[in-house]
Amino acid sequence: MLMCGPGSTAAAAASYDSSHHVHPASAPHSIQSGLCNHVTPQPADPRSEGAEMSETSVTTTSQLPPCNTEILEPLLRLLATVTTSSTGGMPVSDQGLKLLGAAVRAGLAHAAGEGSKVATAAAQVALHLSCKTGVPLSPALCGDDVTGPMIEMLDLACRRAAAGEVKDARILHGGLCAAGFLSKVLGARLSSNGVQLAEVLNSDLLVKLITLLGRSADAVLVAVNAMEPCYTKPITPEGLGSGLRSTGHTYLVTRKVVADVRAAVPSQLQLLITLAAGPLEGLQVLVRLGAAAAVKQLMRWEDMKSKAAHVLRLLDELDLEYKPFSSWGNGPLTAAALSSLHLDPKAFVAQGISSAKLLKLRDHDLRTRFGLDQVGMNKVALLQDGHKMFTEIEATDRKPSGGSIAISNMERYLVAKHNMREADAKTLSMEIFNDMQVGQMAPASFLSFIKVYPTLREKLDDLMSGQRDSKRARRGH
Repeated sequence: MLMCGPGSTAAAAASYDSSHHVHPASAPHSIQSGLCNHVTPQPADPRSEGAEMSETSVTTTSQLPPCNTEILEPLLRLLATVTTSSTGGMPVSDQGLKLLGAAVRAGLAHAAGEGSKVATAAAQVALHLSCKTGVPLSPALCGDDVTGPMIEMLDLACRRAAAGEVKDARILHGGLCAAGFLSKVLGARLSSNGVQLAEVLNSDLLVKLITLLGRSADAVLVAVNAMEPCYTKPITPEGLGSGLRSTGHTYLVTRKVVADVRAAVPSQLQLLITLAAGPLEGLQVLVRLGAAAAVKQLMRWEDMKSKAAHVLRLLDELDLEYKPFSSWGNGPLTAAALSSLHLDPKAFVAQGISSAKLLKLRDHDLRTRFGLDQVGMNKVALLQDGHKMFTEIEATDRKPSGGSIAISNMERYLVAKHNMREADAKTLSMEIFNDMQVGQMAPASFLSFIKVYPTLREKLDDLMSGQRDSKRARRGH
């Protein structure tokens, strides 16, 4: 926690002043020394009465002394500048990196005052360090000591995203820096298998990242001059001041904020691209969290238009689910259909095999081009047969949709094609729709259907076998 005693102000000011005159190579170390003096907790004197009580109160937010922003904010901002201009490896020690998290948390504890300046400055440093080209992220920078407080900063920014007042705009600035930093960390962890995709998709952090992206869009567009600023309401009964820019937006268009926004938002969009380009589950979660609406707002920012359009194209893939399978291409839906039959889609994706071509592949191609054994070839045949049945079921509808079936379609198909009694057809249809986890009144896509097709095929084969046995028994009599 941040502990700044009033008696230490002169020493800290001297530390900050001297940091302006050190050699660039030693600047990060000098600044870190200044930070260490003012970010680390001051231990209680064991000789003093009530020392045990003092140690306990150090970690209590309500007991924290005020942040000395006059010292800490300039130190952190100078560190942000140095880390941006420095070359080579990580310019800050592991201990210095951990202090960033302490500075954020202490600043947030006094956000009602001027503490947000410290928290935002620390978030700037983290963002700049994460964006250093060719420099891998330090494990200390990605540790809980830093990411935990950054998530708290992000959470607060989600509630202040309107940024009408300077204090709110500053918190939003810090939140955007934290979002860019955390997006970089998540992307690095995913690429190194340091975290599982399912953990990211089910995390509160992803919810907060998308929430901030959507809520901050207007403020971001104002900052980068992609949108006219919002104006304040008249500040007097006569209407004076109605043409003035809001104080929060005045803060957002300053050079340091714009530079950070231009660094942070691309990192957020890149994380969404990574998640959307992966397995189908990523698309489904992003769509459910409203990523499309959040990203669509950034299409007005010319520099981000390409990345935003890329995200939206990937999210649009999910719209194909209720369209004919042959139009799915070789995207995540086709890969999911193959995976549902325990077929590895990598070989098909690598060769650009679309869903339409998949329906036409024969054993010779499967053996020679894809190296499948008999089991694999049987699974592809199962998908092709399943698609044939799906289209036959759909054809029982007077107005086929080309991509979905209803439970009534299946009932009619079973009666007409397999000579089932209506009651039995209804029972089996209900079982299959329950297995697909689709509501009985909701349509089912081919992706849902192919997952249960092996079970349906097995039940129909048993039914046909039983009917043949009955016929033989009748003939025998």
